[in-house]
Amino acid sequence: MSKEKNIQLHLDKYILDPKNPKLNYLLGYEYEKLNQFASAHTYYLRCAELTNDKDLEYECLLKTWSTLHNQGRRIWYEKQQLKLAITHSPIRPEAYYFLSVIYSNEKEWKDSLMYATLGLNVSKNNTKTLTDVGYKGKIGLLVQEAFTIWYTGQRNKAVELWVELLNNPDITPEFKKLTIDNLKNFNYFKTLSFKEMKTK
Repeated sequence: MSKEKNIQLHLDKYILDPKNPKLNYLLGYEYEKLNQFASAHTYYLRCAELTNDKDLEYECLLKTWSTLHNQGRRIWYEKQQLKLAITHSPIRPEAYYFLSVIYSNEKEWKDSLMYATLGLNVSKNNTKTLTDVGYKGKIGLLVQEAFTIWYTGQRNKAVELWVELLNNPDITPEFKKLTIDNLKNFNYFKTLSFKEMKTK
């Protein structure tokens, strides 16, 4: 079935029950898959307004952020949407992670580190989302912490965190490469003995 036909099926269901939060969410998701982010944003926002499910509301707020991000809107609005998500569910880690990434991209290192730290404090919350929201998990927050702490003057601590990440069994290939590249920049491997190198 084509994506366009799939959209029509969801639209038909939505027309019969337009105040159903889940139908709004699913319709938004179908538009998102077509890269029609403005339409997706509308239905995610409606779902957030209609639902009594706090987890679904939070997820919709994350989705409204991502649709703004994918439209290339002002970064200020993206930040506000993520902060709104935090006010709704301060014990969920995803919004903290995305804000940490945004602030590190802007070289606002202390703000980025703050959000990474806040996210790590609640990273045990593994509430599943209906669809992928782009969150990299606790490992992503650990990477953000290691990356940003260097720029706040805590350089020895940064090296320690990168080494811990290198030995973390949950590290992804993408983050492992980033970790090795950063440790190379710090000349970490040159300081290791031959025996230590063999264990890495």
